[in-house]
Amino acid sequence: MDIELDESILLPLQGLLDGDQGLNLGHLGNALSQVKANLPNKSWVGVYLLEKDRLVLGPFQGSPACEAIAFDKGMVGNCFSQGQAIHCPDVSKYPGYICCDPIAKSEICVPIIKQGKIIGVLDIDRPDNHDYQNEVKIYAEIAKILANWL
Repeated sequence: MDIELDESILLPLQGLLDGDQGLNLGHLGNALSQVKANLPNKSWVGVYLLEKDRLVLGPFQGSPACEAIAFDKGMVGNCFSQGQAIHCPDVSKYPGYICCDPIAKSEICVPIIKQGKIIGVLDIDRPDNHDYQNEVKIYAEIAKILANWL
């Protein structure tokens, strides 16, 4: 079953912009909760944040996940190092895939950019094989909103 993910998800997230800007983990958690609420059950949504020489797990919604990822490892690391969205409808076919959640079957990672620099990665997993091709733009918009609280 494909999710119905359209621009209506952006409205509640934009409403959160009325709050304080800058590092606000509460806003991030609420925003990720809103995104997950629009995804199928058992989906995972979270952010990995730049910390010195690696990406570390930030706020997320879902099962426990990997806490640190190197810049060139897995989809999250490759998204960061390439500076572009990466998606895979079948993670078992992704070279170097890092399995944090055994139920994940597909994944999309989108860089979070602030002032021209990548400061993190929005990471979304699904428990089914799913082609994210038509959703890249909306997830990029979500990443822009998340950047306001980092």
